[in-house]
Amino acid sequence: MDDGVRPSQLKYNQFQFTSHEREYQGQYGLLTSGHSIWRTSNGHCDTEPKIVPLQLLLAVPEPLKIRFSDNAPLATWPGVQGISESGRVNYITPLFLAWAYILSAKWVELLSRSPRHACKQKYLEGTPIQDHLSFDIGYETDEDEYRWWKAILSFGWETTTGYEGRTYLSPWSVTASDTPFRGEKSHRVDSNTPSFHTALEYVTRFCNYYGFYDQFSAALAAALYIPLLGGRTVLLPILKDPTKERRSMLAIPADSCSNSFSEHSEFLPYYMTLSCNTFGIRSLLCSTFFNVNVECNLVAWLEPCFAIIDPLIEREESTKLVALLGNRQPNVAALWLGAIIVGISKSVIRDIRIGLIALDLHAAAWTFTTESFITISPGKAEEKSISREDESRLLFILGSEGHTRPPRSPWKPFGKTSLEETELEIQNHANCNCHCLEYLSWQWESSDGKTLEDTGLNRFPIETCNTKIGLNNPQEASIFNKSESLSEIATRGIFEWLRSNGYPASESFIRQHSWFDIGSSEGE
Repeated sequence: MDDGVRPSQLKYNQFQFTSHEREYQGQYGLLTSGHSIWRTSNGHCDTEPKIVPLQLLLAVPEPLKIRFSDNAPLATWPGVQGISESGRVNYITPLFLAWAYILSAKWVELLSRSPRHACKQKYLEGTPIQDHLSFDIGYETDEDEYRWWKAILSFGWETTTGYEGRTYLSPWSVTASDTPFRGEKSHRVDSNTPSFHTALEYVTRFCNYYGFYDQFSAALAAALYIPLLGGRTVLLPILKDPTKERRSMLAIPADSCSNSFSEHSEFLPYYMTLSCNTFGIRSLLCSTFFNVNVECNLVAWLEPCFAIIDPLIEREESTKLVALLGNRQPNVAALWLGAIIVGISKSVIRDIRIGLIALDLHAAAWTFTTESFITISPGKAEEKSISREDESRLLFILGSEGHTRPPRSPWKPFGKTSLEETELEIQNHANCNCHCLEYLSWQWESSDGKTLEDTGLNRFPIETCNTKIGLNNPQEASIFNKSESLSEIATRGIFEWLRSNGYPASESFIRQHSWFDIGSSEGE
């Protein structure tokens, strides 16, 4: 996760984030703006870097609603081999709520540098707490830490910003009509809420004591979806087995936990940036099903994959589903775990199977993930023709008319185009053999016209496993619906982008194909 504002990077004492109001169902949220910069040439052809704009969620009108249920996803924690004992105690819920606070506290620290935002984090008065279940930290602590845990578990805190007469919430705000945890029925509102760093220390101590590193990381992955889900309701597991018994720490020493938590502290702004790119974080899940070698008219190859996936979903075998999808795309394995915890994995998979694949170049670059053929460097054209996939890449790299935005379809077009029928810009650059689309940096935009550059983390990409999602029995292939709707949607999508300025005469057979007659296409 490659970009985010860190306090040490702020070159000015104040940085005025751009803020744009967005209305949704009669309520208002805030967006902020930035852009990425991409290298377009690695050789003699001196083309300008490409700028790709993006708006990120900055503040929301209402919090995510939490309900507690025995039927929540992963209500029984499976454990992680070699790290923790399987199925012992499920603390995902309190750790998820703790992460919501930590992310919100960091948001206050960063947004407070913007003079037009009045940020505040506080304890709330008299939060009612029902007597379903007690929660005991299990070790000695001071009053401030204990008060914080009570506020976390009773939703007794709030993080807001005032902007131009309206009050907005942190994107990671959560609430609930009741809570299964028991405690005092009020909080001292005169107490100062802890900073994100202090809160992270509290949770580190808690997880070191019980050996909950696996669940802490899983809860973080789940909390990153709060902005995407804002205003909706999420089911979280009820804490079934509170105990003072110290869990086995043989598999993961406390020092190891602490080191990992310090990394979380360093990377927190990057997590937040990705989390606020709500379309982007969803696109990363979609990337699991992308294969850069598949042409648009062959995307129906995905259909047999669901012979493996659907039974796992029906039987609610979440751990097997995470393992399958995580092995396929290790870069986003943790995000699949988080998606299952908050209950959005089914809707994402449902969208993928009907061709609704999200694509976001920023999220892909930040996580070293390939989501589209468009980011692969074009090769050298043949003497009289160029592949349509390279033609598409050059059109986007050069910013040709009608192609300033990337195609919504990630799948590459098939075939070749005669060079004499291509745009003049393509003819001029078809044989350069040096063009590329390589991510360089992110620029936060200020309302006073300044920008703040973030080059991201100097980290190496994780090798992709590319596990094949195949059939257990090849004979099963005959039972599948032979519908080519996925190929139809992908082909129409990429050619409508590629030929937005019209089809050359030699491609009339493509334009007249039934897949491009939307009125007669099934399911449209």
